[in-house]
Amino acid sequence: MSAPHESEPTQNQELPMMQAALGLIGSKDGKGIGDVADPETVAAWVRDYLAGQDASVDPIQTAAAFPFGVRAESRYAGQSFVEAEAEIRSEWSSEKNRKPWDTVREMVWAGFDRARDKRV
Repeated sequence: MSAPHESEPTQNQELPMMQAALGLIGSKDGKGIGDVADPETVAAWVRDYLAGQDASVDPIQTAAAFPFGVRAESRYAGQSFVEAEAEIRSEWSSEKNRKPWDTVREMVWAGFDRARDKRV
């Protein structure tokens, strides 16, 4: 059996970020990275976001809202946050016991933009 080509992952390799960047199956042609971003990467993005905020930003609230924005980017690939905001807000507000949209909007937007920028 020949060795896999450098750009082809083997069965034991997981390259979700690379798949999304290259536009492979399930990545919506390089858009929609939110569904394939691994939890460790998203957690690092949350930590980066919190590091740039003042002490008034609630880390627990951010831990829910930011990843929600990351995942929302996948559903609205090709749209800006502003274009998709009404639907994203509706999705957020449909869950019980969530903070009001106005208190999480910036965190959700930051997650959406982080996934859109594909910064790992």
